[in-house]
Amino acid sequence: MWVLAIVNEKGGSAKTTTAVNLAAALAEIGRRVLVVDLDAQANASLWLGVNDEGQDLLEVLLGQRAIDDAIRPAPSLAGVDVLPASRRLGNLAGQVGWAEFPQGLLRERLTPLGERYDYVLLDGPRAVDLLSTNALVAAHGALVPLIPETLAYLGLVAMDAAIQSVRPVLNPTLEGPRVLRSRWEDRTLDARAVLAQTEAQFGPAIMRSVVRGDIAVRHAARAGRPVLAGTRSKAADDFRALAIEVEEWAGHTQGRSDA
Repeated sequence: MWVLAIVNEKGGSAKTTTAVNLAAALAEIGRRVLVVDLDAQANASLWLGVNDEGQDLLEVLLGQRAIDDAIRPAPSLAGVDVLPASRRLGNLAGQVGWAEFPQGLLRERLTPLGERYDYVLLDGPRAVDLLSTNALVAAHGALVPLIPETLAYLGLVAMDAAIQSVRPVLNPTLEGPRVLRSRWEDRTLDARAVLAQTEAQFGPAIMRSVVRGDIAVRHAARAGRPVLAGTRSKAADDFRALAIEVEEWAGHTQGRSDA
């Protein structure tokens, strides 16, 4: 079971788009995937067709429900399960506080899953907080989607700082950040400027795969399905390429013979 945290401090940076469509692409090649929704807006859960306010990640974290009882299959997407979020997750800090919330709690909760899944994709929250820290502690790798905006690049820098703070003591084997260019248009001035900054600081960490801007992604989100489930599109092809690259990454860190 290889755990990938998909994180960026800036909201609207294609984290959920990446989690949902990468899950679909991995399932398409026969992998068993769990998507864990760490955002109180629950966009990944809703996109994957799971909307249950009574059984979700919050109860699992608080020890009120076993993880197996909260995991739900994604309707019409074979091979993908969801550990959903709800709006109640936004009050987590108010319920337990930073001091009482172990930084390794999510990793502990995921442990009973054993080898049930090939991949666990953590759809990170919109800030560097107790949930994003837990995601980084639980993960083997950290992937930062980067849209061609300066604020998204600053979110990448913030996540890199968070990763560097987590790695020495809490998760020495954490790999990343690796950077995924998303909603990308090479010809725009913004994309060129952001890419120049990113290459200067994170050059070797930039993924080969690029998810190009594609209206098909928005149509898929509105329809509540991954873009791979629709008609052929460039974004669907891009996520398939990303799945292959993630397989290589996971094989490197885990020694997978089937990656």
